[in-house]
This record gives sequence, structure tokens and C-alpha cells, in this order.
Amino acid sequence: MDSHQGTNYTIDDLALTNSSGTINPVLLSAATNTSGNILELTFSKPMADPSGKHNQFTFTRNGIAMGLTGTDVTKDASDMVVTDDNFASIAAAVEEGRSIYDNIRKAVHYLLSCNLSEVLVMLGSTLLGWPLPLLPIHILWINLVTDGFPALALAVDPKDPDVMKRPPRDPQARLLDRERFLAVCLQGTVMAMVTLAVFGISLTIWHDEVPFARTMTFTTLVLVQLLHAFSCRHERYSLFQIGVMTNRALVGAVLLSALLQAWILLSAWGQEIFKVVPLRADE
Repeated sequence: MDSHQGTNYTIDDLALTNSSGTINPVLLSAATNTSGNILELTFSKPMADPSGKHNQFTFTRNGIAMGLTGTDVTKDASDMVVTDDNFASIAAAVEEGRSIYDNIRKAVHYLLSCNLSEVLVMLGSTLLGWPLPLLPIHILWINLVTDGFPALALAVDPKDPDVMKRPPRDPQARLLDRERFLAVCLQGTVMAMVTLAVFGISLTIWHDEVPFARTMTFTTLVLVQLLHAFSCRHERYSLFQIGVMTNRALVGAVLLSALLQAWILLSAWGQEIFKVVPLRADE
């Protein structure tokens, strides 16, 4: 059992069976570690591992145990217990885990890109010598309501149909890889440029008063961020391919945020608290 020490194995060229024709778990674990793969074993009886150090998950503490046929020892030593002894339950758990991970990335992507756009709007206006495009209460409203509801809806986005067709991700991979980080920066910059363009046109071309231009900027940023939530649903497929109504929670969150924004602009109480003015019909 100790003959594998100091040797690099791969799954392709290693004989994983012993003289009785059964799989040798120690060699299988060693080959898995050296090849960079992830291995989970299911067992119903205790399995001895004399070394205990050649596997990523020692048999004395890790693995998947059968809930119906497994012994109490294996249940206590395992990381997961399959209560119905059905291997399909393991696949369902993997599918659910991948979906949860994807939704966390979507929500983080959305929040980071929206917050970046707000920072760039304030920074750009300062560098251009313009008045403040947003008041502190505007930013607070955006972060709590406009960003909050869609982000929560993205966290419950339905799982992708091809989620189990993708290869396993690297356990050491970052939550935001290089491509997604660049996408966050690009999308945040685009939203900021659109918002600053509205503010600049209102001030320099239409010669509107600062409160009116600020209201235009506030509303524009809210709307572009709400629309941006739909683009965060998938990395590879467009909204038309996955369907708008496949996430009704997101549709409801966007409509609710838009209605609250309209209430602020139209109600006397909202105008007083948020320092906004009614927009003209042609705006």
C-alpha cells in the first residue's frame, strides 16, 4: 500500500484495481490529487487508509455516506450523507450548488458594476468642473432600492439548462475572474458615460437649472441600472435567448423600483425629501 509514495500518477495510466478486482481507494485518491481533479467516494462501510495523507479528503473524515445502508461509523466520518441512497440525489446537489454559485456571481457582478458607475459619475462631474450630479440621498436611494431589489431577484435566478454540461470549475478560481472583472469595469463605465452625457446636455445645451439637471441625472442612472440587471443574467446568452419572463422575480423587482422612482418624482413629499423637481412631459 505504500508503493505509491513519491510517485506521480494520472487517472489514465494508473491501474486502480487490486488483486481482487476492486478499486484501490488510496491509489485513486493519489491519482486524483496529482491530476488536479476532484474526487468524491461513496461508501457504506468503513474503508481503511493507512497513510491518511495521500488524499485530498482522508477516508477517516471526508466522503459521501449512504444514509439507509451505511453504518453509523461511515455516517459520522463523512462530509455528506445521502439519506435516500440514490445517486441521482448527488447529481441534484451538484446541480443546485452550481446554480447557487452562478447566482452569487450574478448578484455581485450587478452590484459592483452599478456602484462603479455611481463612483465614475461623481468623479467625472468633479473633473469636468460641473456641479454635483447626485446628492447623498440620491446615492442612498439607489443603493438601497434600485440596486437592492434586482440584486435579490438575481440571487434566485432559475438555473441554466446546461449547468451540468459544463466542466467543473477550478476550486482555486476567483469569484470574479479576469473576463468578468473587465466586464464589470466596461459596463460600469458605459452606464456612467450615459448618465454624465444626460447631465452635461441638460446643463450646457438645454441650459436647465441644476436641480432639474440633477433630477434628470438621478432618474437616468436609476433606469440604466434597472435595465442592466437583465444583462447580468447570463454570460453567454442574450436576454432574448433566455427569455424575459423566465425570472419573474426580477421583472417584479424592476417594476417595483421603477414605480417607487416615479412616486418620488410625482409626489410632493418625495420631491421635498429627495430634492427633485417634476420632469416635463417632453423629457
